[in-house]
Amino acid sequence: MSKFTLYPLHLGVITRRKSEMAYNLDPEIFLDLPVIAWYLTDGKQKILVDTGGSAPDGVRFMPYTQSEDQKIDKQLLKIGVKPEEIESVILTHLHWDHASNNQLFPNAKFYVQKAELQYAVAPIPLHIKSYDLPLIFQTKYEVLEGDTQFTDGIELILTPGHSPGSQTVLVDTEKGIYALTGDLLNLIECWNRTPKVANGWHTDLVDCYKSFDKVAKRADFILPGHEPGILDHPQYPY
Repeated sequence: MSKFTLYPLHLGVITRRKSEMAYNLDPEIFLDLPVIAWYLTDGKQKILVDTGGSAPDGVRFMPYTQSEDQKIDKQLLKIGVKPEEIESVILTHLHWDHASNNQLFPNAKFYVQKAELQYAVAPIPLHIKSYDLPLIFQTKYEVLEGDTQFTDGIELILTPGHSPGSQTVLVDTEKGIYALTGDLLNLIECWNRTPKVANGWHTDLVDCYKSFDKVAKRADFILPGHEPGILDHPQYPY
C-alpha cells in the first residue's frame, strides 16, 4: 500500500471567538487561527486537500489576514510544487476558507460529496455567509456519494455535522493513519476532552458525535481544521 507524506500549507489567519470553534467553550476568548490546506504525496501522486480562502478584501470574512507568502501557490512553491502539477483536489467541504482557490489548479480534478453540493445550493440563512456561492460553482466537480476508496493509501469518509457533506481524509503513512478532519473538528483540545467538543458552527450536533465515533475507529492521529499546533511541524509524519 502507498505510504504518503503530508505537508500543511499555511494560508492566512482568521480571528474567531473560541465558542465558534468549540461549542459553548469560553465565548469571551478570541483565537488567532490558521487557515490550512494540505499537500499529500507518495512520491508519485500530487494531491491537495482544500484550497483555502480568497485574498482578504477588508469586508467579508473578517477579521482575516493573509500575507503574500501565505497564498496557496506560494506555499506550494516553497515545497517545490507548481499549481499546475496538482492532479487531484479533495475538498473536505465548500466553506469559503476551504474552497476559494480552485481556479489556480487548471489540471486538477475536484472531489466533493454530493450532500455538500446540495446544501451549498440552499443553506439555511445562518449558514449562507459560510459559502462563496458564485465562486463555488465555477468549478466542475467529481461528485462522491458516501465513503470512497480514493486511491491506494487514501480513503474519504463522509463525516457530517459541521456541514451535511463534510468528509474526512484518511491518509496512510509510515507511522499510521492520519485523519484530516476539515472543520468537523477545529482544535485538538476538543478531541482530547471528555466528552469531545463539537465545532461551534454545525448543521447537526448529533451527526457531529456520530462522525467523531466513526473517525476514532479508523484513525491513529487527528489533524483538526484550524489547530495552530499543526504548523509546529513542516510535514507529517515528523
